[in-house]
Amino acid sequence: HLWGETYDRTLDDVFGVQGEVAGTIADKLGATLTGDARKEVAQVATRNPVALDAYLRGMALNRRGFTDTLAFAAIQSYGEAVKADPGFAQAWAAIARMDSFMIFLGIDGTPERRASALQALQAAERLQPDALETLVARAIYEYGVERDFESARKRFARVLARWPNDVDAVTAMGHVLEELGRDNEADALLEQALRLDPLNPRLYKNLAILQTNERRFDAALATLDRALALSPDDEELRQLQGDIYLAQGDLDRAAKVFGKPPATISDQVHQYVALARMQRRYPPAIAWLQGLLARPGAEATPPDVILVRLELAELQALNGDRAGAADNYRQALEAVKPLIERQPDNPWLLSELAMAHAGLGDEKAAMAALDRLLATEPESKSAQQGRVALETRASVLVRIGHEDEAIAELRYLLGVPYGGLLAPVTPASLRLDPEFDALRGDPRFQALLKKYAAAQPVTGA
Repeated sequence: HLWGETYDRTLDDVFGVQGEVAGTIADKLGATLTGDARKEVAQVATRNPVALDAYLRGMALNRRGFTDTLAFAAIQSYGEAVKADPGFAQAWAAIARMDSFMIFLGIDGTPERRASALQALQAAERLQPDALETLVARAIYEYGVERDFESARKRFARVLARWPNDVDAVTAMGHVLEELGRDNEADALLEQALRLDPLNPRLYKNLAILQTNERRFDAALATLDRALALSPDDEELRQLQGDIYLAQGDLDRAAKVFGKPPATISDQVHQYVALARMQRRYPPAIAWLQGLLARPGAEATPPDVILVRLELAELQALNGDRAGAADNYRQALEAVKPLIERQPDNPWLLSELAMAHAGLGDEKAAMAALDRLLATEPESKSAQQGRVALETRASVLVRIGHEDEAIAELRYLLGVPYGGLLAPVTPASLRLDPEFDALRGDPRFQALLKKYAAAQPVTGA
């Protein structure tokens, strides 16, 4: 109610209006803009309407969530933006950010993706080295590609000193602090981001995931309820709810939230597999996974397909079909080997390699793959990713019969915050998952479940 103006301009002058509007609003609100600040708000990122449209489509996709499908679509939109306007620094920075995230998460760590990330970052730095988006992209590249979390933290601190209310910088700093094991500080930053941008669904998901990783399940469910009130049709919010119910051992509510399994390979497949394992309903899940492998869908990535094959093999083994399981473990192994040759430090692929070897009973090869995984993602360097690697190690140790080491690993993991494909291990998930049946008769395992069943949520320093 403090500001309202009409701006009559020709379409080719529309890009010059934004700085004028921002400055006028600030004046009406009594804000004081320095010369540098006025220059920043008046800066026009691009005067090409096709480039701007593509860039804004990419930003909208990025705000929605975390799926591989959304990520690839956003990158494509940003690519269209720089094709229309090669001088569009913010779009180059967005490509660098998205590429860095895909490398960090193990979605695509190929030399081509790494080259794309660096090329996009260098283009942004050449065009607008001091722009906010460029500085954020450099910090994300530092932790996503170079795995230098401390350097990224220092860079984000400098960015936030200048732009304390930039949501992207605040959120990314939260991710860095989480990797450094400083979860309480990360919580505070994500809450700050939501205060700054309360209608952004991705921020609610970020906060809910962090709260889930800390096993603060009631808080996470409350965060998701807030998000669902804004976006009741957001399927990813429902999936995050289901993750929590699985961790709590509430299989009926998880099944209700998940609903019908996906018809093609997607990020959600593993949740339905986890539910089927805990329900011990193997035959229908086996048939469903076989159908997915026959028709994976155009958007399924090779690592996704390999994971589905590994999960099918595991279900077949649990169902007594050792021959079928061995065949799928072998196919998974043959598929992952050439990928690792081109992405030798991709933790996702190394985890799949270790699981395939363990499924085939090759203890030596499985342990070698685990050693490579832990060397790539040491907990001392990356708290979150390192602990996910330790969970993979615990699963493999159970499969190859190293029960003492597996129990020790689980004892540690139950006391620290982290999260991977699903929520962190909990007494309920360990009690229900047949993956850990080999430990059920061990009194140490039973004592572990009893001890942590009454434990408080765990947070970082």
